[in-house]
Amino acid sequence: PRPATLTLGLAATPGSQTFVKGTQSVDMVGITFAAAQASNLRVTDITITGYAGDTSANYNEGVAAAPDAGVIIANAVTNVRLVEAESGNTIAGVDKMTNNQLSVSDTGSMKFSFASSPWTIPAGATKTMLVRVDLTNNAVSGTYDYYSFDINTTTDVTALDSSNNTINAFN
Repeated sequence: PRPATLTLGLAATPGSQTFVKGTQSVDMVGITFAAAQASNLRVTDITITGYAGDTSANYNEGVAAAPDAGVIIANAVTNVRLVEAESGNTIAGVDKMTNNQLSVSDTGSMKFSFASSPWTIPAGATKTMLVRVDLTNNAVSGTYDYYSFDINTTTDVTALDSSNNTINAFN
């Protein structure tokens, strides 16, 4: 039999966007999760990494690089949640957050654990996870501040196949 696999990718939408501070339900990034034909996969943990920068070309994990270390992603976003694009259902909200280091320079990560209600990717299917946030009303540093999210490494996703084997994602 073929092994179960999980492939991650960057979704086409949402792309680069500009928002006014205080905007609610902003989709920051879409990440595709593709399960091979071998098995349904149950995703139980996802760690996302947030980036901040004072220019669109100079991002750093959590806190912008000097000289503008005042640009911190944790000050710009609140109510971070993971949402399935296809259904609009919440995969994991702040109640499933087990480790929040968004304000830590060179870390900028946030872990969601939801083994009691895993996100299922059917065998042979691809689903898209959105990182959705509410923007705070905190002042920007200069004219613009730049923020983004991603899954930093494939080990930041835990998934189980139909035999409860851990499946490591790849991209």
